[in-house]
Amino acid sequence: MASPRRGTISSLPFQLVDAVALLADETVHSGVESARLPRSERVPREELVRHSKLAEGFAHVGCSEFVAFGVARSHVSAFSVQQGHVVVLPADDDSSPRGWNPRSVVPGGRDQDHQATLFDNRIIKMINMMFLLILFSTIVTSLRVDDSNITLKEDFELEKHLKLMNKPPIKSIHTEYGYIVDCVDIKKQPAFDHPLLKNHKLQTRPSFYSKIENGSVNISPTKTRFELHKVTCPKGSVPIRRTTKEDLSRAKSLLNNNILDTSGTHKAEVYLKYLGGQNYYGIMGTTSIYNPRCSIAQSSASNVYVRNGEGGAVNDISVGWHVFPHLYGNDRTYVYAVWTSDSYRSTGCYNFQCRGFVQTNSRYHLGAAVPKTSVYRGEIVDMPISIVQDQRTKNWWININGQAIGYYPQALFNNLKTANQVGWGGVTMAIGAPSPQMGSGSFPDRNFEHACYFRNIGYKNQTNSAYYGPDEYAAQIYHDVPQCFGVNYYGKEKNPYGYSLQFGGPGGQC
Repeated sequence: MASPRRGTISSLPFQLVDAVALLADETVHSGVESARLPRSERVPREELVRHSKLAEGFAHVGCSEFVAFGVARSHVSAFSVQQGHVVVLPADDDSSPRGWNPRSVVPGGRDQDHQATLFDNRIIKMINMMFLLILFSTIVTSLRVDDSNITLKEDFELEKHLKLMNKPPIKSIHTEYGYIVDCVDIKKQPAFDHPLLKNHKLQTRPSFYSKIENGSVNISPTKTRFELHKVTCPKGSVPIRRTTKEDLSRAKSLLNNNILDTSGTHKAEVYLKYLGGQNYYGIMGTTSIYNPRCSIAQSSASNVYVRNGEGGAVNDISVGWHVFPHLYGNDRTYVYAVWTSDSYRSTGCYNFQCRGFVQTNSRYHLGAAVPKTSVYRGEIVDMPISIVQDQRTKNWWININGQAIGYYPQALFNNLKTANQVGWGGVTMAIGAPSPQMGSGSFPDRNFEHACYFRNIGYKNQTNSAYYGPDEYAAQIYHDVPQCFGVNYYGKEKNPYGYSLQFGGPGGQC
């Protein structure tokens, strides 16, 4: 009994147009190679191309076995795809693909006359068309996500990760902005699946009380009160923005492109760094909110941060607002937080796209849309934000608009028991594109209706201390591309600005 012959399958291109070309036009370079068959068993090449390529396609989109039985020739009764190989069954071979009997598919499989007349061209075309439609549908939905190429293995890993991230909801809320918020049991949220948080004790509220300015003071006749999109979750549950496969795919590509690292990143900020034994336990400020123009390859943000470490050992927490089409799939403005314990090499993520952040607020959440933003020389909308360490638990709490949203547990970090640097300002990122606008797109000019600002900034340098405004001699300024972005620190200004700064610029070829 002859054994099935195997050929190697080439990788199926993941672009739909390539898939069409592959199935329709390409010649066989791999798959079933006629040259490897004895002359008596060779099949006309044009007959085999259609079916071998179609079979290859099904193998790559997840069918462990697909039988292509349209080759009506005396020397080959059928061939199939098994474990990534094309198996050729000669007509005089009694063996069959696993779980498949050629006689059950092709009656009289050994009879040349019957095989030659079994299917007319119309039936074969109908079958092939059906397979093509299924193939195209599967390729589009499973292998193409927002221009990111993923393999079957990666697709499986994404599905597995989704099950870990999206906990069974008590209630689901479809927002007007197109995303879904799930109300999840506060004690069963994704953060507690993190290996470092297995024995973590939930902290439902900070042990400190710090009144944070709510941004309702009048800066100008056009000042508008900040409003963050909120939801209402049942008691004992917290809102967590649902993660989709597209979200995970985009987030994965961010790491693959090292977009969270320094390449393609520009900053304009005011910061304080460890001086004379001084550590930092908190930072606060109120920033104006804009919607800078960003393409899919760009992002622009305003944030505050706490940080410790150098080089590849940086531990960092940042919180603020940003426009990040690659992360969200659109160009709206969102509130966000991001963290790392190793300079984003293998740890950390935005919002809830990995396990870490513990949500405690039942109405406000990270990744929420900002309904209204500022307009240059028009309405100004600003938002108070802070990062504060709870001195009892050492957890780092995120506060937005006077609301404690949740915290990053101390256990996530290897070097953030205190911070040796804190800062306020803007950051842009781009991959293969010019830098986008920062803030309003305007350079600082001391007019708070023009460039983006932080007002009433402060820091904590002692446990349980009040906030202090940075002295001008201690505050350091950093902007790596002054032709694109600027930053000015003004020290203490008149109310309602207090200790304040401006930053921003038009971006471009930086």
